[in-house]
Amino acid sequence: MRPIRLFATPLVATLTAFALLIFALTEPLPRKVWVVALIVGLVVGAVRGSTMAILVDQVWGRVRLPNGRHTVWIAIALALAVAHEVSIAVIGKIMAPYHLFAPAVSAACAGMLLARAVVIAIRIPKAPNDEPGERPGAAPTALR
Repeated sequence: MRPIRLFATPLVATLTAFALLIFALTEPLPRKVWVVALIVGLVVGAVRGSTMAILVDQVWGRVRLPNGRHTVWIAIALALAVAHEVSIAVIGKIMAPYHLFAPAVSAACAGMLLARAVVIAIRIPKAPNDEPGERPGAAPTALR
C-alpha cells in the first residue's frame, strides 16, 4: 500500500469517535472519559507502531505490514461500540448507565489507529529497502 493509505482507516475511526462523542455531549462525564480513552489509545498505538515490523519498498514507495491482525480487532471493537450506541438509541433508558462505553471505546480505537499510522509514517524513510518477492531476512538473490 502507499504510505498515505495508512491514514485512511484512522480518519474514518476518528470521525466515528467524534460522532459518538456528539451523542454523549449532554453529560460532562463522557467527555472526560473520552479524553482519557483517547490518550490511552494514542500511547498504545504509538507503542504498537514503533514495535511492529514493516516492509518498505523505497523504490516504488510501498509499505507492507506483515502482521496486521490487531487492526481487525480494533475495527471489530469500533463496530461493536457503534452497535452499542445504536442499541442505546433504540432501547432508550434501559441501557443509559452504559452510555460511557461507546464513546470511550471509539476514542481508544481511533487513538490506537492514528498513533500507529503516524509512528509508521515516521519510520518509513529510515526503514531498509525490501524488494518484493524476497523473504524478510533472507540473503539477496544474485542477478542473472
